Amino acid sequence: MKVAGLRGPPTLLKADIEGHEYELFRSIAAAPEWLRPEQMAIEMHYHSWMLATPWVHRLKGAAELALTAAMLHASGYMLLDRNDAANGCHTCTEVLCGRVLC
Repeated sequence: MKVAGLRGPPTLLKADIEGHEYELFRSIAAAPEWLRPEQMAIEMHYHSWMLATPWVHRLKGAAELALTAAMLHASGYMLLDRNDAANGCHTCTEVLCGRVLC
């Protein structure tokens, strides 16, 4: 945020980081509430071919995906939109999550 000159979190965070989105989700959940973006547009992968991911060459299980969704929900986010097999990727989905501000 310092490098970008931001004084608060971005309104929209867009990330296509090839399997590292789960690390991003954990970081956002651990961040103070005032640092969390209002919306996130993320390409989520169910399978990774990227050698740098700790889960390379395997599919994400239903429990892992459900726990990720529960963590995001506990962090104040809800699913606003989902587009499966976006950009021809059959093991990906693009999601839009928004913070529920009550």
